[in-house]
Amino acid sequence: MDTPMARRLSPVLYLGAAVLIWLVCLQSALAAPAEGLRSDFASATRHVERRYGGQVIAVAPAAERARAVKVKVLLDDGRVKTLVVDAETGEILDQRGARR
Repeated sequence: MDTPMARRLSPVLYLGAAVLIWLVCLQSALAAPAEGLRSDFASATRHVERRYGGQVIAVAPAAERARAVKVKVLLDDGRVKTLVVDAETGEILDQRGARR
């Protein structure tokens, strides 16, 4: 079928297939690091809860260092403290506290 409509649609189909393949590859490439991040998050959360008590309200990767995690914790006295934690050792690398 070599109609003008088929000639116009063909590149769109190729592009769609290429994008779909790219997305599948991207998903599998990101899956392994995501597992490591979950482990880092859980480890950092445990360290912070043991040391400070309170309730962890947010966890995110820290851009400042590899294998570091930013943890926001709501302390028992109502203050919020932001910590940068080494996910492997539990060492507090940086801390900021906000007044109520």
